[in-house]
Amino acid sequence: MKLITILFLFFITLTNLWSKDTLDVALYGVDKKIATEKTVKTLLTNLFKKIDKLRDLELNTFFYKDKNELINDFKSKNNKFDILYTMPSLYIENYELFNKGSKNLVSLNFNNEKYIQYYLITNKKTGLNSVKDLKGKKLVLAGTDNLSKIWFDKISYESTQKSYTTYIKKEISNYSRHKKVLDIYFNKVDIAIVSKSTYEIMVDLNPTIAKNIKILKKSPAIFPYVLGIVHSSAGSSVIDEYNKFILDESNNDYISSLLNLVKLKNLENCTKSDFEETYKLYNEYLKLKNKYN
Repeated sequence: MKLITILFLFFITLTNLWSKDTLDVALYGVDKKIATEKTVKTLLTNLFKKIDKLRDLELNTFFYKDKNELINDFKSKNNKFDILYTMPSLYIENYELFNKGSKNLVSLNFNNEKYIQYYLITNKKTGLNSVKDLKGKKLVLAGTDNLSKIWFDKISYESTQKSYTTYIKKEISNYSRHKKVLDIYFNKVDIAIVSKSTYEIMVDLNPTIAKNIKILKKSPAIFPYVLGIVHSSAGSSVIDEYNKFILDESNNDYISSLLNLVKLKNLENCTKSDFEETYKLYNEYLKLKNKYN
């Protein structure tokens, strides 16, 4: 029922979007192994076909490759999209712009938690004890989004007065989130950034992982995963039939199957103040970066 309530809040916003026959959905920085134009379009199409008044709505989904082009389109009065699904670093880096120009935010998550916490991990056999010991080591990042890198770079400046990029031998981002834990466990890579949830899943599967792996640092639990941003200029209408569909508990399994298309478990409605701590950390990072460069 909690999931249905969350989806209800999210899709209430969506049903207020359009006074036109087309819904334009933009994607940026999202892992194409998880969400493509096709999968997102399929998800929304399969949802809308169950609702009489939305059945004929045309969906247009597309990726942005250029961040500056996206920002310029968001600022434009003739915006090119109604909804943007993006990795959260773009939102945090343009926090005030997106908050001012958006109607609503939605957090899309792998689990039932709104916020991600990152761990910096190593095998105990490496003898690494702090960020100061990482010179010449190979780093496996948490993913393609920049927020885990920003957090790690911030603690690097705090510990060494240098960016980690000046002393890390190599960094890898295109990496299975579960495999990186195993490679640390078998001492195949030096250090890795993983989410708390990924680490705990792997420890549950193999409790000896916790005995062989050292957590060097833990981030605050403040980071989002994927964000849905509804543009403020999107049109408005209320569709009663849609609300009935979302509130009907017999639709639970169907809605869950749609979320599986993009390997997600949770959608959560957000306020524009939910990521103030993330924005604060980002600004503190910028100050350190300017101080030591």
